[in-house]
Amino acid sequence: MQLNRLIDIASGKDIMSKQELENKTQKKIHWYVYMQIKNMTEYKSKIMSTPLTDFEQILNYTQREKKGMVSKIYAILLSCLKSTDLPCQSKWHQDCNTEKTQEKWEEIWSSSIFTSKVISIRLQTFKIIHRWHLTPKRLSTISSSCSPLCWKSCNEVGSFSHCWWGCPLIATFWKEILEVIKQITSYDIPLSPSIIFLDQWNIPQIPKAIRNLIAILLVAAKSATASVWKLKKVPTKEMWLSKTWDRFILDKINDNILNAERFPARSNFYDKWFPFLEFIDMHDLHPKIRIAQTLTQFSDIW
Repeated sequence: MQLNRLIDIASGKDIMSKQELENKTQKKIHWYVYMQIKNMTEYKSKIMSTPLTDFEQILNYTQREKKGMVSKIYAILLSCLKSTDLPCQSKWHQDCNTEKTQEKWEEIWSSSIFTSKVISIRLQTFKIIHRWHLTPKRLSTISSSCSPLCWKSCNEVGSFSHCWWGCPLIATFWKEILEVIKQITSYDIPLSPSIIFLDQWNIPQIPKAIRNLIAILLVAAKSATASVWKLKKVPTKEMWLSKTWDRFILDKINDNILNAERFPARSNFYDKWFPFLEFIDMHDLHPKIRIAQTLTQFSDIW
């Protein structure tokens, strides 16, 4: 007999005995495997009493119906679209101290897609919006052996907002990066989670190319923060410059492939990246090759 859920091996509030389970499955079960199953079910007693969901009923071999199965699966998937709010949205509302409409969230999803064509940049943005990174506070709820305190040794609870911008050490890093971004783009970006992490701008009449550059610079800063996520080490300006340069190379390759060779007039790569390259050259901060060599390569794009 096929077993699909814990409820299939339940016997009252406990699981079947080893002999009953062997008789039901017609297979020999090692005593150690049985003890593992028994120990796990002690912490999942609620799951054993939970009825099958519609999707589980379709997947259940004993209740599978050959006719109309595809239609039932589509109906279940379409019903998920009726729920417009994701769990991460309510948490962002709490962190930002504001309620965002569904239209605002549509703008957030769109901006995370169209900021760059590079998949790694999009992925980093999606991870943060969906609050993918595990924090000390969350890990402490999973395992009692984990401390809920911040990994940067500031002796405060390491919640999501604290780890990304609330920690004093991380806040100092963000202030330094935002000051450099102001020098590069001439735009003052406040330390606001709505702007930095959700791309909700309150700056009127900002050029599209500069806005895309700021978004990539912020993604690089978030990537630098994530690279030392579980360490006491704090991200630095040099790490941020290195992350930004890696994204510049990826964006340049992507632009050469998608735009420059076929539609050079549509490429805004030079307009977007020139302020950053000019800043690197002015402060002699070029991480890999001389800025003059890079600028000469723009002739290949145009």
